[in-house]
Amino acid sequence: MNDSSQPAGASPEPAPAEVATAPPATAPPVTAPPATAQPAARGRRRWRVWLPWAALVVVLVGALVIGAGRGGGKESVDHRVQRIASEVRCPTCRGLSAAESDAKTAEAVREEIGTRVQQGQSDGQIRAALADRYGADILLRPQGSGVAALVWALPVVAVVLALAGLTMAFRRWSSVTRAKPSDEDRVLVDRALRR
Repeated sequence: MNDSSQPAGASPEPAPAEVATAPPATAPPVTAPPATAQPAARGRRRWRVWLPWAALVVVLVGALVIGAGRGGGKESVDHRVQRIASEVRCPTCRGLSAAESDAKTAEAVREEIGTRVQQGQSDGQIRAALADRYGADILLRPQGSGVAALVWALPVVAVVLALAGLTMAFRRWSSVTRAKPSDEDRVLVDRALRR
């Protein structure tokens, strides 16, 4: 029997029993990349890890070089006397430098520094002469030799060791193998997504 409500040329709708159901889509099996591709991927990953660290080192070294290179021209005599006096302890008031103290002995130290600067002595010669006269503890900054060198070397060694420890920790954390999902895990995820 023809249905007159259907326009001419239209195909009849299939019966519900005739509707074909598509089989559920399954994920393709995961295959490992060829063994030759893994070393190249590791090399790229290492490069990506070390590139920011290398950039940081370049920036720090550049900043140190620029900062150390700024001399600002020749230093005036008064400024040099003030700078050297700030590196020397006042002989009578141990809590202040010779530049900060108003004591007579600090004034005498500043005058001696000024005289030696006028004579053309270097900063090291002036500090050595003051240490000979008043004792080595007059220097606020320790000398760069002997046991006093530890004061300068220990912070650098501590920073280097800290950076080495952080590098080893980051390398260990990045080398931890991540668990790959099994087929059972994928099935559980598919079931959860269908709900």
